[in-house]
Amino acid sequence: MSATALTPVHFFSHGSTMMLGEESTSADYWKQCGDDALAHNIKGVVIMGAHWDCLNDAIEVAMNPEPQKSPIAYVHPSKYVDYKLNPDLQTGARCVEMLRNEGFNVKGNEKFDWIHDVFLVLSTFRKIPHVFALIVLHV
Repeated sequence: MSATALTPVHFFSHGSTMMLGEESTSADYWKQCGDDALAHNIKGVVIMGAHWDCLNDAIEVAMNPEPQKSPIAYVHPSKYVDYKLNPDLQTGARCVEMLRNEGFNVKGNEKFDWIHDVFLVLSTFRKIPHVFALIVLHV
């Protein structure tokens, strides 16, 4: 029997918006994870957002080709405003298909703008170049 490589998974808590502007052990750890991911030629990231935007058992995958960023309270815009969002709609559609095939109530959301829980992680992660899909989940 051959072993198959599992996709790496890492859980990061919501963190704090202050991680963009203040020194902290958590921010240092996130930066190190980003450096390690880039050193291993990461191709992208799939993120489940920390802010629920769906009702009941729904799952939505962000499919906005040009998402905007919501403002971050108490953080100067210079810390995040220039971070370019880079959604991968092809992989987003693949996420929708895979979840639907497993029986989940899932759809794409073409109007979803990104909330700080997504770009906070990515910008702290050393600007990982691609985000494949944001999965917004309500349980």
